[in-house]
Amino acid sequence: MEIVFDVASTEQHFAQILHLQTQNLCRALTAEQQAQQGFVFAEHTMPLLQMMAAHLPQVVAIRHGKVIGYNLAMPVAMKEAMPSLIPMFTEFERSTYKGRPLATYQFMVGDRSALRKIAEDRGCSAGSTMKPGTGCPLATSSV
Repeated sequence: MEIVFDVASTEQHFAQILHLQTQNLCRALTAEQQAQQGFVFAEHTMPLLQMMAAHLPQVVAIRHGKVIGYNLAMPVAMKEAMPSLIPMFTEFERSTYKGRPLATYQFMVGDRSALRKIAEDRGCSAGSTMKPGTGCPLATSSV
C-alpha cells in the first residue's frame, strides 16, 4: 500500500504522532541509536499539537491507516508554548538572512520528520533527503 500524505486533523492522528515521538525521544534512545538515526528533542502534548494545528497544517504520512511519519510546523508566535525551544527562537532573533534580520521575514519552524521503521526499511530515514527509486517520499531539512 502507498504512503498517503494528509493534514493531521483527528485525535487519532495526534495520538499516533505522540506515540512515534515518544519512541524517538532523546531519552528513549541509546547514544549509538541517536548517532545513527537521530532523535526527537521537543516533547509535545495533545493540547499543544492541536493548538499548532489550529495555526498551521501538520503533515502526516499514513500507511495502512496508521501514521508512520510526521512533520510538525510551529509559527513564531507560539515560541513561548515550548520553553525548551526558547533558546532556538532567541538564536533566530539574532540571525540574519540575505543581510536582513531573520525576524523581518515571515517564517515558521519545522520539526524534523520522524519515520517509523516500515518507512526506514524502504531506504528512508528521518532527516534524509528523497532517495530516487526507494519509494521514500519524505524530504526534510534541519535548521
